[in-house]
Amino acid sequence: MKGIFKFKRFLRLYLANVISRFGDSIDAIAFSYLVFQLTGSKLLLASIFIVNVLPNILFSTFAGAIVDFYSKKKIIIFGDLLRGAIVIGAAMLYKAGMLETWHLYAFTFLNSTIESFVSPCKFATIPKLIDEEYYLQVNSTFQSIQGIVEVLGLGIAGALIVALGIEGVMLIDAATFITSGFIIMTVLFPKEEKKAFTFDGYRESYKEGVTYVVKHKAILGLIVSAALINFFLSPFNALLPAYVEEVLKMGPEGISFLSVCISIGGIFGGIIAGIIGKKVGPKGLIVSGLALLSVFYVVLGLPHYISIFNSLVIIGIDAALLAAMASLAGAGLRTFLMTTIEKDKLARVGGVMSMFMLCASPLGAFLAGLAVVIMPLSLMIIIFGSMIMFAVLIPVFTLKSDDSNVASDAA
Repeated sequence: MKGIFKFKRFLRLYLANVISRFGDSIDAIAFSYLVFQLTGSKLLLASIFIVNVLPNILFSTFAGAIVDFYSKKKIIIFGDLLRGAIVIGAAMLYKAGMLETWHLYAFTFLNSTIESFVSPCKFATIPKLIDEEYYLQVNSTFQSIQGIVEVLGLGIAGALIVALGIEGVMLIDAATFITSGFIIMTVLFPKEEKKAFTFDGYRESYKEGVTYVVKHKAILGLIVSAALINFFLSPFNALLPAYVEEVLKMGPEGISFLSVCISIGGIFGGIIAGIIGKKVGPKGLIVSGLALLSVFYVVLGLPHYISIFNSLVIIGIDAALLAAMASLAGAGLRTFLMTTIEKDKLARVGGVMSMFMLCASPLGAFLAGLAVVIMPLSLMIIIFGSMIMFAVLIPVFTLKSDDSNVASDAA
């Protein structure tokens, strides 16, 4: 752990990210409740989730290639400040009683579009700020720290909504974005090769990223598996307020409770990854984490059918365990990618991966919104949770053999 603190530039970059995530964790409770309050529809709630991931599908694969031609630092700063301004605009409209459903769609789409350009910049920059031997330690340790911050935000979200109102919480989120942007200004980014943007150069860069992913079976297998898992997890992610209302019989405080449990699980998942990571390796973390995630996901749907599971404590613990396994697999995935993909291709490959992995989410969310009309939400979760186990088989086979050709490409 001590070795990480010598990477001062990375620490400032991560501090900025943690601050913005704190604001997001508070705003997530307020925004989810606001959407459900304004629409009163599970289908529309699911459609908001679709709008949230749509920009990543449309732009991520292109953004990963485009950002290689521009200053990643400037893109991150501009993105943070612009997102802060958008959230302020939404808060002002709500305060004035002028916020309508279509505004929520527009603001969600804009924020996610900005994120689709910012994320490849961060993904490509972080490995350049730390030594490779610390990748797993960083991915596990700071995932836990980020989880602690999220727990704090989620834990006080309900009280802040009561004290400050939804618009007050949204302004806090905006302030964290702006603070993050100013912190990034103080970070000295790695020197980047200056390249003039041309359509021919962009086309070649984009093609290179797609070809790289398709060429390497281990990376392609992980993408396909992640896409399927995103598809099957989408009912719970998109319909969380509805799940809380139907299963927990609670309102915003229930969303906050479950979100806190999920964040706590993420913290412990990061800690566990740091402890066992060196023994089982990134591949072991990925496979074991995803397999157990399937089991805990199914349990979320059982309270409707088996009374012993109809307990707030059991659901909370199960949600925490599910998040812990997702954290475990996530730490392994990030470490595997950082150590196998050449650093100058990280932004391009990361953009391609984001597009393919996220494209499944709106499909799953849309299907979930339609399916709840003909079946209980609990049954849908059980079915989708069971299907995740089949998605786990893909990395089991694709990661069996060492993907040495990835590493050899870097030589």
